[in-house]
Amino acid sequence: MDYKKTILWAIFSMSGILLFNNWQVHEGKPSMFGGSPVNTAVVADKTTANKIDIPSPVQNPSIPAPNQTPMVVAGAIETAEKFVLKNDVLILEISANGGTIIDAMLPKQLTPEKKQVELFQYTPNHKYFARSGLIALGNVDLPNHTSTFKLSQSGKDGSGNPFIVLVSERNGVKLEKTFILSAGSYVVDVGHRVTQSNANAAPLVLYTEIVRDASQEQKIGPFDGAFSASTFTGPATYTDKEKFNKLEFTAIDKNKITIPTQVPAGDPAWIAMVQHYFAS
Repeated sequence: MDYKKTILWAIFSMSGILLFNNWQVHEGKPSMFGGSPVNTAVVADKTTANKIDIPSPVQNPSIPAPNQTPMVVAGAIETAEKFVLKNDVLILEISANGGTIIDAMLPKQLTPEKKQVELFQYTPNHKYFARSGLIALGNVDLPNHTSTFKLSQSGKDGSGNPFIVLVSERNGVKLEKTFILSAGSYVVDVGHRVTQSNANAAPLVLYTEIVRDASQEQKIGPFDGAFSASTFTGPATYTDKEKFNKLEFTAIDKNKITIPTQVPAGDPAWIAMVQHYFAS
């Protein structure tokens, strides 16, 4: 019957229009249906606002327990001095509070709205950053991600690569963080140099962390992205034995994740935060 053919043609036509629209959006062009992605605000749990979040070393019964961990001052990162380090493909913003990388922008990668892709962010609605510091049993007042770092050096090294050195000192321990970018590379070379004046002090442990909230990237396209391809956002691990393994935020909340087994020294392995096709 003719009306059946008409219905089929209508379905095929609509499918073609939706596919073409999604292709337009994927190529960075405006959607035929208008509108823009909606940013979903993530409301932080007020009960954890002042939570102490400095890692603790494994306790040894023969060594006294650590002193009280210094509190994280609310708003310290936002109000602290900022330092910018960039090359042709990556722009970093580093806070003097903790020497923490709080913003990472990709100037050559554009969103459908023609804005530069921004991975690391530290805003009221979204937090995604990298930090590091020192801990030791019996002495928690060490340079860590709550300490104030001062600019020691900046410029370009002998190979012409931009670099910056930030320094913080507490209780006879000095921590120097060096950040280096190479031309055309998204890799951030980070070095930690520790100088300890007290030879009899407890062994120091360097911790490095990637911190991110559990918010998901908003899909792009008509009908709130119902016809758009989904991308994974969250931690992921890789070992030569267990291969690529995604760790869903919901599974982490329920403590139902499988942590890769210990990897022998020299074997390929990594852990990363994956967001919108980019891994940190």
